[in-house]
Amino acid sequence: APPAGYLWHGAVTMSDRLWDVEVFPTQQYLSDHRPWGAWLVGMGGMLFAALLQLLIFGITGRTFAVQRRGEEQTREIHSKGEALQASLNEHDSLIQRIPVGVFKARFSAHGVAGLEYVSPLWCRQRGVDAAEVLLDPGLALRNIHSEDRSSLLAGINSAYEKGTPFAWQGRIVRDGVIGW
Repeated sequence: APPAGYLWHGAVTMSDRLWDVEVFPTQQYLSDHRPWGAWLVGMGGMLFAALLQLLIFGITGRTFAVQRRGEEQTREIHSKGEALQASLNEHDSLIQRIPVGVFKARFSAHGVAGLEYVSPLWCRQRGVDAAEVLLDPGLALRNIHSEDRSSLLAGINSAYEKGTPFAWQGRIVRDGVIGW
């Protein structure tokens, strides 16, 4: 008996004779030749796999673009870092050739002064260590002559309030010797 839905029935005339024809697949034929639905599922799976590959390629391509941009930015930062270091070296060289001590003070939001930079000559003039005086700015006042300390502090406060550069000349006491 033929499987349901697979029977074709028709009449064919050949050589003045009428032939009744029935065509249907055998079970062996059906197992060897899958129906179109199976082919569609297979093709759908292939299409899904191809789309998934495109998605992965898109993500990977985006990753490569981000990586390339990161490498460009790293090169740019490195280049700017080298230029900054050259500028700092030039700045340090210039500071060391100035015949007076140089320092840079910074005031907090509450008006408290702190030192950000002290030149080697500035430290030698006062007999202090740069690392120590940067941690404790009060050490900078220790060697200022007692009569000149108030003018130094007034000049610093005035420069801070007006936002102007500061210059001061006064006496320093070092090892019991007064110097200018």
